[in-house]
Amino acid sequence: MRLLASILLLAAMSAQGSYIRLAWDASTTPGCEYVLYASTNELTQETYRDATVRVPCGTNLTATIEGIAVGQWRFCATAIKDGVESDLSNVVVTEIPPAPGTMRTVVLQ
Repeated sequence: MRLLASILLLAAMSAQGSYIRLAWDASTTPGCEYVLYASTNELTQETYRDATVRVPCGTNLTATIEGIAVGQWRFCATAIKDGVESDLSNVVVTEIPPAPGTMRTVVLQ
């Protein structure tokens, strides 16, 4: 049995410092839980289970990944119901930039 789920990662909503916040649309199949996958390598139907990061999200439609390393990252999600996992959502690719090297604090009085 194949779970038909339509999951869409909207976008990397915030990528400041070493965290990223993502959101997706709910599956059209009621009662699903979600898993977010993140990797610096390609994410396909054949490779997503080898992702660097796997975040069980329960019924939440957002997730924040903290401590993410600098570089290009790929994100996707799946829906799970009764032990059956859907195909991947679309894959979102974003660049996590390094922190500015010459940042200083200036106090004006």
